[in-house]
Amino acid sequence: MRNDLEERIGPKRTTLARGLRCLLLACALIATSGGAQSSQTRLVEEGASDTGDCVAAACGSIQYALDQSGDGDTILVAPGNYVESAGSAETGDTNGLIIRANGITLIASDGAENTIIDAGGATNAILIGDDAYDPGVPTTHPDDVTVEGFTVENWASRGIVQRRGTGTVHIQDNIVLKDSGTTTNAISISGGTGSTITGNVIESTSLDNADWTGS
Repeated sequence: MRNDLEERIGPKRTTLARGLRCLLLACALIATSGGAQSSQTRLVEEGASDTGDCVAAACGSIQYALDQSGDGDTILVAPGNYVESAGSAETGDTNGLIIRANGITLIASDGAENTIIDAGGATNAILIGDDAYDPGVPTTHPDDVTVEGFTVENWASRGIVQRRGTGTVHIQDNIVLKDSGTTTNAISISGGTGSTITGNVIESTSLDNADWTGS
């Protein structure tokens, strides 16, 4: 094959053709490897330190791991009791955790009975995206977010919430409970075609508003 090619186009042009093919292959490899950043699994373990990127070694708080995350990352949480305080968002409501990136999977490694998110009395235990409720206020909500396998407790108004969002969310196999006081929603999602709420247990909560239905 090589001799036939050289006879038809000459050895110099053959070398040039090979060089061009190598250059095109290199460009293709660069384009493939230099595209979207690959997703990471970030580890959280009770008692660990909040340092680094939570990939090589576990960090100690869930919110710290979320703050290090990019689109498509998984936050894998070991058993333990995690007291979280992400602070306020757009409206000034306080939050235990805030999820901002697309494609986040927040999952407990050993299930809800062994993995507790204590919101410390915050308005919302887990907030997905912005918390602005006014339809006139622009909001940003991540898409394709999963929260799975936690006990969510010690929140004042909402357990797991997406407010005025259009992103798809999946809330599954959690235990959402309130120890005392008046609550509104244990789990509340606002939008997103294909969103699901499955396998959750809701305890000691109530929704005392005739204009609302659901959990």
